[in-house]
Amino acid sequence: IVTKPGLYPNTDALITSQKGLNLVISIADCMPVMIYDKTNGIIANIHSGWRGTQKNIVDKAISIMKNDFGTTPAKLVIFMGPAISKPNFEVDKDVADMFPPEYVSQKPNIENKFIVDTGRVVYNSLLSAGVPAGNIEQCPECTFDSAHLHSYRRDKSNSGRMFAVLGMKK
Repeated sequence: IVTKPGLYPNTDALITSQKGLNLVISIADCMPVMIYDKTNGIIANIHSGWRGTQKNIVDKAISIMKNDFGTTPAKLVIFMGPAISKPNFEVDKDVADMFPPEYVSQKPNIENKFIVDTGRVVYNSLLSAGVPAGNIEQCPECTFDSAHLHSYRRDKSNSGRMFAVLGMKK
């Protein structure tokens, strides 16, 4: 929970009720998940990388919003920003095994390589948390396939970063 400007290292989710305070996360292929509780004036900006997605960071952030601010998930508005898409998120078996099988596929024509649909994992986590499908907007762009978005998987050490910024007016 953020109450003042500053750096918050080693965290992937920022939550605030402070108007005029922008929550900024850095991304390249990981999904930014922006949450707005218009009833209580609460926002959350989440960096949902594969590890955070696997550990259900979205549900954990919504639980904090419910417990600390009285958020009702059914009234939340969500934006799932651009991220790497399922066809481009190739992993080895050790990572694939961390996800439920319904989100994992064998990479076509490549033995011991798998693809994971982390976007669907996040979307289903939101639904499971009680957010209605009609309140979730998903960006269709894949960071890996887009020439104007940064992708660590595509560009490796030459990759830049993007910022996802969320705030409420004073």
